[in-house]
Amino acid sequence: MQEVKPYSSYRESAVPWLGKVPAHWEVRRIRSIASVLNGATPSSSDSDNWDGNITWITPQDLGANDKRYIGTSRRKITQAGYESCAATLAAAGALVISTRAPIGHIGILGCSACVNQGCRLIVPTNTSLQSEYLHYSLLVAKEELKSSGQGTTFSELSADFLASFQVPFPPDAEQLAIVRFLDHANRRFQRYIRAKEELIELLEEQTQAIIHEVVTGQMDVRTGRPYPAYKSSGIEWLGHVPAHWEVRKLGRFGRLLKGNGGSKEDETSEGIPCIRYGDLYTTHAYSISSSRSRIAVSMAIGYTSIMFGDVLFAASGETIEEIGKSAVNLIQGEACCGGDIILFRPYREFNARYLGYVMDCRVAANQKATMGRGITVMHIYGTQLKYLTLPFAPFSEQAVLTRFLDDTITKTEHDIARARNEIDLIHEYRTRLISDVVTGKLDVREAAAALSEELGDPDAVEADFTGVEEGGGDRRDRDRRTAVPATQEEATP
Repeated sequence: MQEVKPYSSYRESAVPWLGKVPAHWEVRRIRSIASVLNGATPSSSDSDNWDGNITWITPQDLGANDKRYIGTSRRKITQAGYESCAATLAAAGALVISTRAPIGHIGILGCSACVNQGCRLIVPTNTSLQSEYLHYSLLVAKEELKSSGQGTTFSELSADFLASFQVPFPPDAEQLAIVRFLDHANRRFQRYIRAKEELIELLEEQTQAIIHEVVTGQMDVRTGRPYPAYKSSGIEWLGHVPAHWEVRKLGRFGRLLKGNGGSKEDETSEGIPCIRYGDLYTTHAYSISSSRSRIAVSMAIGYTSIMFGDVLFAASGETIEEIGKSAVNLIQGEACCGGDIILFRPYREFNARYLGYVMDCRVAANQKATMGRGITVMHIYGTQLKYLTLPFAPFSEQAVLTRFLDDTITKTEHDIARARNEIDLIHEYRTRLISDVVTGKLDVREAAAALSEELGDPDAVEADFTGVEEGGGDRRDRDRRTAVPATQEEATP
């Protein structure tokens, strides 16, 4: 990409969030280039208002990712519903912005639509205004908009404030150059991010495969080859295991106990470490070395005490694939767990970290998935987990297997952390680049003119061009007509 430099001359914009702008740029209030229209909601008690064919956008449809084009909505209203409320139907090309908490999520209509009262429409009335440029401008101004919300029950931007909000307004041809440059840059950023995300997914899958090979005895980590002799496990889906290993049901060598405990309201900054079932999904993988939360000593009587080497299973969850997610407790000293946890306490000696790997390997996860019960929330019980059947290496080998897996996971976690850090840096650079270009800190006219046409490139990533219904039109030649006629342009900010 060609090097870009600042413009040759600047002037003060008198707008704090903008600072200086190129000398030939204007700074306009939104009302001088677009109409700001309120949203409304038909009566929810009248079924005739709903499930029609009119797209009706809410803040939930915009979401937090600021996808550029919005082509559909979760709910749609009928013509009767539209006529019964004060909503206005706008054509493709109008902008939608959430103005009630959360403030500042924005998109461009990819089809005609109206909005609810949590959003407002920004309908261009100046033929020199490019919707895509204004979209970039408002993305840059998001924090300024969010901090300007007012209200006691909830924070909201009024229509008057939004109409008075000042944005940079370069010449039409320059807006097109800015959009072309930033779209090109975004495609490159997205390709890089996608590659890093695929690398992370590959590393995670590779780690799972290695753990599976080790804990099922497919590979002897001391030699890097299969064990010298195998025997049938007696279980079709498990196949053969090393001849000197055993295959046992969980209930044969330990107790399964139901955890009890209070709510998150009991949490304090100091006290006894406490593990909650949600932590097993979000915080702990295979082992627990520290706790996210603590409870006061006086509250501990209402919680289940856990010991070093206990395996904790999440007794409820959202998906069948993750039900029974588990980790072994490695906290030295007093600790406890909350409700919706089942803990396994072995009768005999195990390497605790090894036990953590075995209890949440693929073989275990597949069995736990078949044990899950429920529709909206999945549950698993100790009476089921006692039949969890797993292969176990002799205690004398468990430490060697554990060290190998610890080293493997440490290296993988380092590689994943580095990839995620690179993604974060790209996001930061992208945000800064958009800000600098949209506010005129960088002149991209020559760079934009020198860019090759990428729209036909099969590898180009249009991550923001999603959800547009068939017939919405090409984004380079979108129907700019709106529900509001053009008004006389304001000569001054």
